[in-house]
Amino acid sequence: MKLESMASSVEGNIIRLLKKFKEKPAIFLSKSDVMCYLYYLLISDPFLGHSPTVRNFSSTVERSKTFLIHAGLEVSVESQNNRVALSIGESQKDVELQTWDFPIGIEIEHNTKNLSKTLSLFAEDIEKLAKFKKGYLLWLNWDCSMNDNDIIKVEKLVAKYDNVKLCYLDLYSKPAKTNLKQLV
Repeated sequence: MKLESMASSVEGNIIRLLKKFKEKPAIFLSKSDVMCYLYYLLISDPFLGHSPTVRNFSSTVERSKTFLIHAGLEVSVESQNNRVALSIGESQKDVELQTWDFPIGIEIEHNTKNLSKTLSLFAEDIEKLAKFKKGYLLWLNWDCSMNDNDIIKVEKLVAKYDNVKLCYLDLYSKPAKTNLKQLV
């Protein structure tokens, strides 16, 4: 599957997640809830639900089926190990775990308060995502406001990289703030 097709499927599922977040924010009490729901959407997607076989999985298991999507997996990107909330592996019939390419990474920030203290966390997330061919930073708040200056700061950090996209939704503000026209 081509990167553009994978990215299109990922973006469609991110929109579905954000629509559900807008409709029923109490489902997402934690960052883990957001990650689990997006994981569910991604592995259920007909384009991303492919199950490659991992060869030489371990010393006791020679072959095993797996998903393309993994949570919190430390993956090698540009010869560096990176751990992001979700990573999506290249679609192949058979893969070697040590050489499997993970072209898409996703990080999630949830109910982030006092961005002046946490801006460095956003910068770290963006740096990690920039090493992937496509990176997505999701920022979802329902119990605190995203102030416009903070949004601009994060957008400036993301703008340094053509391969990283910011998707935010602030339900605390009235009206809700988002950078995605599909949610307006």
